Amino acid sequence: MPHVAEALRNGALRYCPVCDGFEVVGQEVGVIADGPAGVREALYLRDFTDQLTVFLQPGARAISDDEHLRMHEAGIRWVDAPIEASLINVARGPVIDTPAVLAALRDDRLGGAALDVHDRQPLAGDEPSFAAPRLLLTPHVAGVTATSMEGMSRGAVETMLALLRGERPPSVVNPEVFR
Repeated sequence: MPHVAEALRNGALRYCPVCDGFEVVGQEVGVIADGPAGVREALYLRDFTDQLTVFLQPGARAISDDEHLRMHEAGIRWVDAPIEASLINVARGPVIDTPAVLAALRDDRLGGAALDVHDRQPLAGDEPSFAAPRLLLTPHVAGVTATSMEGMSRGAVETMLALLRGERPPSVVNPEVFR
């Protein structure tokens, strides 16, 4: 997605309702694991794809025999191999220390980073992030995929049809309105 980063840097990108992002459903996915949290993430992702590999990092917190067994039973492959450290942030809201990430990139303590969420949105183009090495910036579009747009559209139609039939929609946030 370098073209997205370049368009964002030049101020030429606008938010679009449907972009060509990718979902993990049915895709080959790798999880860089530093211990049990990585195993939990892999087991969670297993519900979305059967093509999953966990890269267990040297010096990681120990993976228990039970965790190895759970990965094996779930059909998750694992490899004991070092992967250069990278950071990917697609969360909502400020969950990382951006100046610390930029310093780690400059000092070669971090192999690379991809940030879909920023301290200030939209980015103005003059942030220090634009000068950072090995940093991919995207304009909070990680969840905007053709598959997610189709799912949201189907959900909206199903909700409207249920309401028109006088039924309770399948996904109600405030059930107290349907007493």
